[in-house]
Order: sequence, then C-alpha cells, then structure tokens
Amino acid sequence: MNEAWKHLERWQFEEDLYKCVQRLLEILETKELSNNGREFHPVYISSCRVMSTHELSFLLSRMKELALKEQQQEEMREWNL
Repeated sequence: MNEAWKHLERWQFEEDLYKCVQRLLEILETKELSNNGREFHPVYISSCRVMSTHELSFLLSRMKELALKEQQQEEMREWNL
C-alpha cells in the first residue's frame, strides 16, 4: 500500500473517530423533561467503582473539550482564517 493511501486511510479513521466521539457526547448530553417539569439526562454511564467513575467523568470532559476544539478549527478552515 502506498503512502498516500495510508495517509487517506488514517485521515478517514480520524474523521470517523471524531464523528463517533461527537455522537457519543450528543447522546450523553440529551436532556428531557420529567412529568413534574424537572430537566434530567436519561442517558448516562455509571460504574460500581468510584475511581472509575471519576476517571470516566474526566475522560468524557476531555473528549468534549477536544471535540469542541476540533469543531472550532474546522470552522476556521472553512472561513480560511
């Protein structure tokens, strides 16, 4: 496989990974209203291990931060900035 093809595959992988992370975050950030009018998140990730919960929280927060940064960079490329 030539280098150009490997680069294209790598780019496609990164694009797919970015889209998957973005969709995961959208699902986790879904908000709904309960019958009594309170807002809640119906989808969440949990763990019986407290330390794992803290790490998951950190990882999800970091993924959100990186996805937002990538989105901003993409918009800047579109605007030729």
